[in-house]
Amino acid sequence: MSRAHPSTTRVLAAVASAVLLALRVAAAQGQPPPEPPDTKAAAPEGAAPAEEPKKSDEPVHIEHADLMSYDPEKDLYFLSGNVHFRHKDTHLYCDEAQYSEVEDTARATGNLKLTQPETTVTGDLITADFEEEVADIVGNVRLVTQKKKKEEAPAEGEAAPKADEPPPAERADASDDRWEEYKEKLTTVTCDQIRYWYEEERALATGHVVAVQEDKKVYGDEAEYVEKDDLLTIKGNPVKGVMENGNQFTTPWVKVEVEGERFWTGGFSGTFKREKKDEEQPAEEQPAPPAVPPAEPSPNPQP
Repeated sequence: MSRAHPSTTRVLAAVASAVLLALRVAAAQGQPPPEPPDTKAAAPEGAAPAEEPKKSDEPVHIEHADLMSYDPEKDLYFLSGNVHFRHKDTHLYCDEAQYSEVEDTARATGNLKLTQPETTVTGDLITADFEEEVADIVGNVRLVTQKKKKEEAPAEGEAAPKADEPPPAERADASDDRWEEYKEKLTTVTCDQIRYWYEEERALATGHVVAVQEDKKVYGDEAEYVEKDDLLTIKGNPVKGVMENGNQFTTPWVKVEVEGERFWTGGFSGTFKREKKDEEQPAEEQPAPPAVPPAEPSPNPQP
């Protein structure tokens, strides 16, 4: 093996001595030794640090179950009979469920219903990930959304509603016609499967999508509902829309305003029928009342 050149040896020895001296000085002054430089690539100047996705720290509440058992080998809770989960403002009702405390997930079947204040989803099977705040619903899926109108301030002279008084739609007289306008339009989406991010109030429906809103029915392959934007976007090959009055259209996509009357499409092709207004019919002439005969004179007039 070849030996190092004497000059090289002297240089290495000098470097080692300098490092040892720096460590002794730092120790004498009570300072920690210098750390090695960070070999990780620095973030571009002005770029915000990447944030980890936020996980839900809200606990899951099992509000009710007629029966509950625990399997330590599978680490699963088995619940049956009027099962009711609650996570934040979301409620899950079913006949039977399996809950994993380790994974914070549930698998539910039987008379399923996932509810929020303005949206309800039903189906044959629901798997919910409470940490990710997402639920997958499959089989005969139906999403119904209906926004509640904001209650107006009472008119001058009218008493304000009591704090514990239920809204008009939930009162005993809710069938009264005066409460019909309390809620906005009812929008229903049926499909094969829905992934519902319930905290974001966003749903993605796939497979044989049919959306119905009052006089409109739209068929597509995929639909996304974003509640904060008040929009239902339907895509298909193609999307087909049918109106109650017989109007029809086809398009690659359509956006429907859930609360309002507007909708937008791309690549539109449609057929429209002119609505005929009922012609005013002349009022029917009423027969004249029968003539009243004059009164006959009395045979025995009084003096």
